[in-house]
Amino acid sequence: MKNLLNNSIFTNNISNFRDISFDNCNNEYLIDENYSIHSNSAINFDDVMKEHVLSFGITDKSLKSVDSVIFSEKLNKIFFIEFKNGRIEVPETIQRGNRQRRRINRLDIEIARLKLELIRTKVKDSITACCEIFSKNPDFFRENCYFILVYNENKNSCIIPDSLDNPGFTSLLQSFSQISQTRFHKFGMGVLEKLCVDEVRTFTPMEFEDFIINYS
Repeated sequence: MKNLLNNSIFTNNISNFRDISFDNCNNEYLIDENYSIHSNSAINFDDVMKEHVLSFGITDKSLKSVDSVIFSEKLNKIFFIEFKNGRIEVPETIQRGNRQRRRINRLDIEIARLKLELIRTKVKDSITACCEIFSKNPDFFRENCYFILVYNENKNSCIIPDSLDNPGFTSLLQSFSQISQTRFHKFGMGVLEKLCVDEVRTFTPMEFEDFIINYS
């Protein structure tokens, strides 16, 4: 399966985790020199998507894309990777209050939902492009690909796993997750599992580093 990434559209767009994880808005790297994997080679999938779309004579950003793609030798899987250095807003329940406040809350919730949907759209659009590049159907990605979202834990410290609403369990759940290898999804990304990809992982940079060292 690794030979699928030998296509020139991938080999011409090789970079590394440090550069791919660069956050233009905050002028900082999510995977900086503090992480041993910062110089690991990785495909800049944003550039792949630009090249792919341009081959159809389209110059606008018609399709969204994840940040990177790599191949895992140990798992024999393709990883689609998205780096989010900023705050990932999660829709919250509207609190009681005056009408103006409720309107503001509804707007905030809708914006948060759209931002989360944008991440999911990046995965779906990336798979759409790869279906053509690889000459594979969607079932291939459901069986052979992971989606990994790497987020800044300092800006998202209150986030708890999907479908859980008691912050007091977060630490305990994470401990159980490490012991049992159970995966808790965050930011509503679990919906992509089995629908678009085989597995979904949400990692802090340190967790991502450990995962790449062990499984890439």
